[in-house]
Amino acid sequence: MNEFKNGVGKELDNELRIRDKNNKHTSYISGPWFDMYLKDRAPLPLNYNPALVFVDAPPQLNTQSIRATNLIVSSLR
Repeated sequence: MNEFKNGVGKELDNELRIRDKNNKHTSYISGPWFDMYLKDRAPLPLNYNPALVFVDAPPQLNTQSIRATNLIVSSLR
């Protein structure tokens, strides 16, 4: 662990910091992030979404079948 931290890890950290300083208008991760979302033509966003947030629904809409249907419909939009 210390070998990486003091060797290659330190070099990579320096490169990221330099890239971040030279690109104040964006983040170092923007390029790969946009490539992942915008260039890939996979049919479902669920393939790449790092998190799903489920909001509590009213009791009449909180059945398993309704929640599953809403998830499918929303992912296909």
